[in-house]
Amino acid sequence: MASQESPQDTTYRALIYSLKHHPEGIVSLGSDGVLRSFSGPLERHVVDAIGFSPSQIKNFLDTTEPWSQEREDQLRGVDGRKVTTRDALFTPPEDSKPQVYTEESLKKRMEEIERLNKELFEGIEREREIGVDVAAKYACGRKRSDFDLSPRGESKEEV
Repeated sequence: MASQESPQDTTYRALIYSLKHHPEGIVSLGSDGVLRSFSGPLERHVVDAIGFSPSQIKNFLDTTEPWSQEREDQLRGVDGRKVTTRDALFTPPEDSKPQVYTEESLKKRMEEIERLNKELFEGIEREREIGVDVAAKYACGRKRSDFDLSPRGESKEEV
């Protein structure tokens, strides 16, 4: 299990790298503020977990997810560092469990991803041809959104 100490100055990326990973697995941030590493698509067992601070949650969301009111509300005021027992860390809330695939559904999903990637790369090539700075537009780790996880009644400017 990754260290439950997640100091404010530790970046979410450093914490992701500290987790144990399955070669076919994924990482997912739960509604309890815990980032979990899951095994492959046919099982989805928790491999490792660590609780994120509110600022780590925000930074993770801002660079990995498009903004949504539902997700912002779900994580408002959440501090994953308060999840401390092994059982709680390794048993995600129902709304935070990733999809488990069958062989058939996984094959269909992989075909869909292949199609979407092809469309994305074709679109990037069209943008490059008309002069769009695609390196900046599609850079890894760029800020994608600006979640406001401060308690209701407090805006980011007030905090």
